[in-house]
Amino acid sequence: MLSSIFETVDHEKEVLLRGFQFSLILELTQLLVRTTLGSGRSTDVNDLLANALGALLGFLLVRFVVQFAPFRRLYQNFQL
Repeated sequence: MLSSIFETVDHEKEVLLRGFQFSLILELTQLLVRTTLGSGRSTDVNDLLANALGALLGFLLVRFVVQFAPFRRLYQNFQL
């Protein structure tokens, strides 16, 4: 999973899928911690959907913003 984070993502479907997968891992970890350690964390399907949509919106926002030259240079400085 971690190696897929550093690969180039070009399509909205990929971002949505990866955002959902990463959120699922987090929610399952929360569920495991809650059942084993009794923490106050809760798991919710709405979190999965919200996180996946947030990943998609973030991707679309970055793709829009990098069209402008100053932001494109800044984006290129932070690429791996």
